Amino acid sequence: MLNKKSEMTKLSILIEIMHENKKIKDIAKVVNITIQGVSEYIKILRKEGLIDKDMRITPKGTAFVIDKIEELRSYVSNIIGQVKIIKTTEAVAGEDIKKDDRVGLFIENGYLVAKRKKSPSQGISINDAFKGEDVGVRDLDGIIDLKLGTIKVCRLPSISDGGSRAVDINKVKSLISENEKIGVFGAVAYVTLKKLNINIDFEFGAVKASQEAAHRGISSIIFVSSDLFKYVIEDLERTYPGISFVPYKIIDFSNVHS
Repeated sequence: MLNKKSEMTKLSILIEIMHENKKIKDIAKVVNITIQGVSEYIKILRKEGLIDKDMRITPKGTAFVIDKIEELRSYVSNIIGQVKIIKTTEAVAGEDIKKDDRVGLFIENGYLVAKRKKSPSQGISINDAFKGEDVGVRDLDGIIDLKLGTIKVCRLPSISDGGSRAVDINKVKSLISENEKIGVFGAVAYVTLKKLNINIDFEFGAVKASQEAAHRGISSIIFVSSDLFKYVIEDLERTYPGISFVPYKIIDFSNVHS
């Protein structure tokens, strides 16, 4: 939306109209465009049914404002999730470290690791630490080089279609990667993986756990039946302040294509 200046201008004008500001010259001053420009936008807003002939916002116009504000909120939340200013942090010592050593920070197996070598993000150690111990790092500088993990959602048959009994075992096994965390949502998914002797990493809160893992650079796969599938997708689509959206891929083993 931020790339579409016309949409932002429409939103700004509609908000002024909602605040009972109907004088074109005043709107022009607030929105920072010419009076002629506001007049042209007013014509467009009327044509699109967002305001009426008396310059009152319509239900369609109200819905437009709400939708655009929600887009902005999601955009800002994503940015906040990606840009965080931290002065001091904790990490795992990737080697023996002395207090006041200059260290670089890296993401390894989902954890922040400090080593005495260059990194896009660096700082100063605040304590001695042997390899594998926790170490504090202050005076952080730069941005940590992190590739966001991915999430796959494997849709299994519903219980009415056979549940775990109708699962193609070979297909499920072919999905499993040793570099991915495994999550289950519901009884069908839990029983299916137990039958296959596959270790489950996330039994509860699988969606949020997978999202957090992705923000630590770790990919996950969530197994869920068709009956509960929509709840997983709703959670994955939901945005939270300070957390950027994580892309996901759906793999359908349910024989239900809807």
